[in-house]
This record gives sequence, structure tokens and C-alpha cells, in this order.
Amino acid sequence: MKLNNKDYAWKPNIEATLYVVVTIIGNIANNMSQSNVLFPYTDIISLLYIFILLSPLVKAQQAINTLSDDPAGSSNSTYTVANFIWIALGVIWWGLIIIGFATLIQT
Repeated sequence: MKLNNKDYAWKPNIEATLYVVVTIIGNIANNMSQSNVLFPYTDIISLLYIFILLSPLVKAQQAINTLSDDPAGSSNSTYTVANFIWIALGVIWWGLIIIGFATLIQT
């Protein structure tokens, strides 16, 4: 990839394909989970695929930072009030998911 006479070794087509394939697998696992097929394994798969999706997103952000003359990402390195609100909402969401799984395992 080249922008402003800067090169960055990144294969966006491969990363996009990975993102789409993993999303499809996650959606299939989620649908199977809702039908109690292979329970609780499909629940675990549908939860773990979120973390697998991070890889192409991190690579995309690294490419954006490098091509924007900010490889360290320092122009976007501080937190705002909105960031803290979203972080708190995310922590609450994940906490509820963990409580839900713990409840399912106990039953």
C-alpha cells in the first residue's frame, strides 16, 4: 500500500477476507447457539470470534497510523470523557456476559 510516497506492507484484501470469514463463522455459531446445538461449545465459539476479529482491525489501524505520519498513534493517544463512558459500558456488558455464562454452567 502506498500513500504520500510512503510504503506500508499490508494486504487489505487478505485482512478483509479474514474479517468476513470469521464474522460468518461467528454468526453461524451464534445461530447454532440460539438453537442449543452443540451447547455450550457454540456459545464459546460465538464469544471467542470477537477476539479473532481484532487482528485485521489492529493491522488496519497500524497502516492508517503509518500512512498518516503517526506510526505511534500519538495524535489519538489520550482518553476523553466519551472514551471513559464507552469503556464503562463495555465493562458492564462483559460483566453481564460472564455472569450469564456462570449462571448457565451452574444449571
